[in-house]
Amino acid sequence: MKGHHHAAVSSNDRCWTNCITPKKCAKDPLRQSAHGNIVRTEVCRCGAMREIEINSVCLNYSTWKRVMR
Repeated sequence: MKGHHHAAVSSNDRCWTNCITPKKCAKDPLRQSAHGNIVRTEVCRCGAMREIEINSVCLNYSTWKRVMR
């Protein structure tokens, strides 16, 4: 049996206000180039969510996380 591969079925964009991966950005400053424009929140069909910082062609992805409801 294959494992589940997350895929976004819906998304919502909002203005960027803060870094979504501060520890990763501190270790790799190149990730900071994605700061400053928008943050997209994606939702998978299983209910997991992730955020993506988008600034022109620069992207910074968070990990998929299950949301407890």
